[in-house]
Amino acid sequence: MTAPLRHYFSEYAKSLYPDVVTVMGGPNFPKDNIKQQAFLKNHLGIDFYIFEEGEVGFVNLINKCIDTNLSIYDCKIGVIPGVLYYSSILNSMVHGGVLERIKDLDIIPSPYLTNIMDKFFDKNLNPTIQTNRGCPFGCTFCHEGDRDYFKKVNSFSTQRVVDELDYIGGKIKRESVLGITDSNFLELLSGFNFEKMLVDMISH
Repeated sequence: MTAPLRHYFSEYAKSLYPDVVTVMGGPNFPKDNIKQQAFLKNHLGIDFYIFEEGEVGFVNLINKCIDTNLSIYDCKIGVIPGVLYYSSILNSMVHGGVLERIKDLDIIPSPYLTNIMDKFFDKNLNPTIQTNRGCPFGCTFCHEGDRDYFKKVNSFSTQRVVDELDYIGGKIKRESVLGITDSNFLELLSGFNFEKMLVDMISH
């Protein structure tokens, strides 16, 4: 549902600011190289696509943009690990490969515990958290179901999850909805009484 919107916004942004760098990611993307190249060639409003798990590839792209002073032309020279783009010069896609997934998810800074999200608590924020990534099952309706890439479940530490929930509970200023973005909710936190903690937070 959001795929047409993202193409519209990227193309609109390009029409106003041709030199703006547009980056996308997510599951609404073909899996094989031929279809990936056709996708990028047909959606030239997208400069770069971050493939699979995104943090490392996105950092690689940011570093390349910094090194080239945000020149899209210079950014599109050479391979950027974890990043795909269409080169009009080569008339083909440049594929940065599939990066290994992050095993220790706690190395990813928390947007809550680093205070980045604080200003949004004054607005209509419905906070979301993630306790793990991946799923061992093969549900056909899920984009991870037919992917060996996501079979292994990697988890944030229980303490990280507790700290984020406690932080959110102390900051939220209105009735809200807590989103859980796990593919398989609390797969590796079975020994932790998550429900009890939520009840305790609400009651206080």
